[in-house]
Amino acid sequence: MATDIELLSRKAGRQAALAEAGLADLPPEADLAGKIEWTRLRPLLSGEEIREMCEEAVRCGYRCICLPLPWASHAVSLLASTPVRVSTAVAFPLGTCIQETKVLETMSARSVINADINVVLPVYRLAAGDKAGLRAEMQKIREAAEGAVLSFYVETPLLNEEEIITAVRAAEMARADRVIGGTGVFGFPTIKEVALLRCAAPDWMEIGAAAESTAKGARLLPFLAAAGAGSILAENPHLLLGFSAEEKD
Repeated sequence: MATDIELLSRKAGRQAALAEAGLADLPPEADLAGKIEWTRLRPLLSGEEIREMCEEAVRCGYRCICLPLPWASHAVSLLASTPVRVSTAVAFPLGTCIQETKVLETMSARSVINADINVVLPVYRLAAGDKAGLRAEMQKIREAAEGAVLSFYVETPLLNEEEIITAVRAAEMARADRVIGGTGVFGFPTIKEVALLRCAAPDWMEIGAAAESTAKGARLLPFLAAAGAGSILAENPHLLLGFSAEEKD
C-alpha cells in the first residue's frame, strides 16, 4: 500500500505535468501582476526608493511589497489608501538564529500595524529530524505574530519531498496563513515542488513561490501559478513580467 507521502507525490506530479502541458488553468497574463510580492530585502534603502517602489507597485497592480523591518512602517503609511499590502521578513535568509531571537523579531514586526510577516523556517530542524522542535518553534512564532498574516519560507531546493510535506503540516498546525517555496537564496522551487506544497496544504492555506527575475523565470511564471502558487515573490518583477515571448523561448 502506498504511503501518504507517496500519494501526495504522485498527485503533485500529475498536477505539475498538467500545468507544464498547458492543461491546467493557466492564469491570463494580465492576472500575474496581481500575484506579485515585490521583495526588496536589502540593507540600504532610501526614502525616495521606497516611495518609488510604492508608486510602481500601485501602478502595476502588485499585491504586496516586502521590505526589511526598518522601512516597513514607512511603506505602510505610503500605501494606506491603496490595495497594495506590505510584508517584512524575519530570520532572513538562513533561519538559523535561536528561537528566542525569532520570537522577539516577530514581535517587533507585529508592532508595524497592517504588515504581513514572512519567517524563514528552520530547515536545520528538519534535517536533524527534530519535528517536535520544529512544531514548537513555529507555534511560538504564531503566538508572537498575534493575528498578523503569517507566512513561512520553506527552502524546497534544500529539502526532499518528505521534508517538504512535514514542513507544510507543521505550518498547518501552527495556523500559518501561507507557506512560500524558497527564498531565492538557495535556488527556486520547481513546478512539482510548488504542486507538492499545494497538495500537502489545506485549502485555506495559500501557497507562495519565489521566482527568479530572468527569462527562464518569466517562462515558468504561469506554470507556477497553475501548479498552485497564489503569490509570486520576485526581486525584480518589472523584469519578470517584461520579457517578450521570444526572450522567454
